[in-house]
Amino acid sequence: MDRIRAKSKQMTARLLAAVDRYGFTSAASRDPDRLAGTVAVAVPDAALVARTLKAREFLVDYRPPVGIRISPHFYNTMDEIDRIMAEMASIVEKKDYASAEQRSLVT
Repeated sequence: MDRIRAKSKQMTARLLAAVDRYGFTSAASRDPDRLAGTVAVAVPDAALVARTLKAREFLVDYRPPVGIRISPHFYNTMDEIDRIMAEMASIVEKKDYASAEQRSLVT
């Protein structure tokens, strides 16, 4: 359990660093001992961005009013965190939203 928690802290720290790097915001605590392993990222048009991420097979939740919830788990990699944040930044920058007809494999 200690190793899983340590990895969780590393992943959420990396996720929050990417939030800052891309100019997004998050209400998540920056104190790793107070963070439960999920991070809500506030981005413009968060509901549309979340729908687009899901259509591209990223597993996220939209949580109004805080944004897109990302929950890395012990089986995720740092590269996956980098990839989802880069994808999110690209969607926001280009406003490249999935249409309402595009559905994800998960809900």
